[in-house]
Amino acid sequence: MAFTYDVFLSHSSKDKDTVREIAERLQADGLRVWFDEWEIRPGGNIPVAIERGLEASRTLVLSMSAYAFDSDWATLESQTHTVTVTLGTSPSASTNGERYARAKTSESSEPT
Repeated sequence: MAFTYDVFLSHSSKDKDTVREIAERLQADGLRVWFDEWEIRPGGNIPVAIERGLEASRTLVLSMSAYAFDSDWATLESQTHTVTVTLGTSPSASTNGERYARAKTSESSEPT
């Protein structure tokens, strides 16, 4: 199956500013990002848009915060996919996602 998005970002609306920064960084690193404010149009059917976004995304990234644990949407989205994240990938990692995960766990803020 070909995916439209590399990453679906699940978050509480109270974390929107922080998650927007993550979305922009992922997009700048070449990933195709499903971020609600980029994909859901005013008046759009939110549950349908989220379901389609989840189905079209290779990976679900949960922004876990105190707000997310109280968010019905984040809870619903988290129950849709199971995700395994591997940190500390090898220097020869070939995908942008692996480079980004490594960059976020290293002292440098730049992807390698």
